Amino acid sequence: MKNAGTATQTAAATPSLKPSPQEQLIQDDPPQPAAAAAAAAADAPAYIKDVTEYLVIQRRMIRGVQQPWLVWGTTQETTLDELDRRAAASAAPAAAEASGGGAGFGAKA
Repeated sequence: MKNAGTATQTAAATPSLKPSPQEQLIQDDPPQPAAAAAAAAADAPAYIKDVTEYLVIQRRMIRGVQQPWLVWGTTQETTLDELDRRAAASAAPAAAEASGGGAGFGAKA
């Protein structure tokens, strides 16, 4: 009986060999070299892709006091060619109205 009591005391005095949660995390997730990270990126699902979004924000100053930022939303990329097309399209109706060809204010039907 003495031997059984001594074994129990020895086991209770021995520290646990189980790693702490932080040590377990370090052991389970070793750092990946660049080649392994690139291979993991190549194995990514097909629905993941790079996206560029354009966010419209505004910050006003009224009577010398800066107002907070306002988020208006997202928009599409605008190229110089697109701006030229829009300017030409809006200039054509304005030119027709100026020459009297449009049905503007005061026009007789």
